[in-house]
This record gives sequence, structure tokens and C-alpha cells, in this order.
Amino acid sequence: MQAGVTVIGRHEEHTEVSDRYLVDKVSQVSSALHDHLVGLVQGRGEEWIGPRGFLSERKPSPEESFWEAWGAVACLGPWDRWSGFMFMELEGLGLTSAPTIVEQWWVTARGAAYKLQCPTGSKAMVMHQTSRLLNWKKWPIKGPNKAQARAALEQILKVDGQLEELSMHARPDAFTKGGLTKALREHNLRLVMPKLNGGAHKMTATYKLEPIPKVSHGYAPYGIELDVEDMEANRVSQDAAWTTLDGAIRERV
Repeated sequence: MQAGVTVIGRHEEHTEVSDRYLVDKVSQVSSALHDHLVGLVQGRGEEWIGPRGFLSERKPSPEESFWEAWGAVACLGPWDRWSGFMFMELEGLGLTSAPTIVEQWWVTARGAAYKLQCPTGSKAMVMHQTSRLLNWKKWPIKGPNKAQARAALEQILKVDGQLEELSMHARPDAFTKGGLTKALREHNLRLVMPKLNGGAHKMTATYKLEPIPKVSHGYAPYGIELDVEDMEANRVSQDAAWTTLDGAIRERV
């Protein structure tokens, strides 16, 4: 959490009085956003189909999909004098300690709502210290049971601690996907999803922080040793988008 920014998870549990006040305040703003999104859909002559739509073959609108998917809100400004609220959909929440912001809606203190553009590729924004936003009783990833969700949360907490020891949450250059990758490379580290064959372990799989493996073969310019991530970019799950040179450039640069 940065100075002047208070982040609250959609399913984060709160028991303290001050935190409960924050929950109450954000819930009111959430209602304003919901009404705005419903108005956009109905203004196009479409129907806001509600939860039943996700159980049918009918595809929900983009606005409704966002309403079901957003996972956290950033409250900007001094406590209880917030100037606005950023609702964010976080891709990878529950899988990694640095999920990517893929869609965001800004709601002013007066309740006006605006959709903001999200950078993509290596410039995509990431959020740090997200383990506290998670609740194993209401896991954001479908599939794991509660015991598996608790195990996954423990792993994310561990990686959160490792990233904090490296001060990644305090480095301005580590708040983008590409910047975090480069910052971790300075320590010869990377975030990677373990390769699993399935079974119960797959339900608790989360990204781990590990040393970048080195290989002693292959061609590298100016005698620089290639690492496994570079040589197998198209075969690593998190680099699945690298099916073209253009895709690799957009991801890395």
C-alpha cells in the first residue's frame, strides 16, 4: 500500500471498527458503480441478466463480466477524505503475488464513474502485497476446495514476504510486468508457475520465486549466456503469448 492509497480486497475479511467503516464506505461507492454499469447495459437496449446469466449459455455484457470479476478497490486520498475509488480486475489474483491489472473503473467521491485505459504487455501494471486481499473462504480461482485454497494462500504469503525482502513493493520500476521481471533479474530470480501433471497439487499451484537456471550451451551474442527462460520462451506457460517475434517484443520491451 502506497502513501495516500488504501487498498481493500473484494472478499477481504475485516473485524476492526475502522476497517468495517471502510467496508461500509466502499460498499456505498460499489453500489454507485453497479448502478452506472447497469445503466450502460440497459441504455443499449440490453438486459442485465444477473447471476443466472453465468449459469446459462447467454454471454454477459462486458460491464457485467467486469462487475463479477473485479477483485480490489484502491481508495485515493487521506483517510475518510478519499478523492476517488479505483475498482480493479486483477488477472492472476490467487495465483501470483503480483497480479496484473487488466481493467479498471474510476469512481469519484460524488459517484461519477469512468472506465480507464489499462496498459498491456510489458507495460501492464501489477499490484504488490495482494495476499492480504485474499480470503481462503472465498477463493477467486474456481476449483480448489477450502483446504486447497488455504494451502495456496500460504504459498502466496511466502512469496509476498520474499518480494518484500527485496523491496519490490517499494521500487517504482517494479510496478509494471516488464519492470518487475527486470528488477527480479538483477537478483537472478524470476516468478514462475511450477510444471505440474495434474491431481490435487494442481489445485494449490501458485507462482513461485526461484533462481533463473543457466545453461552452458546455445548461441548468445557477445558471449552472454542464455538462460532457460529465453531459450524456451514459447514453451513456458506464462509466455504462451510469444507465438511471434512481435509478441515477444511487446512482452519483453
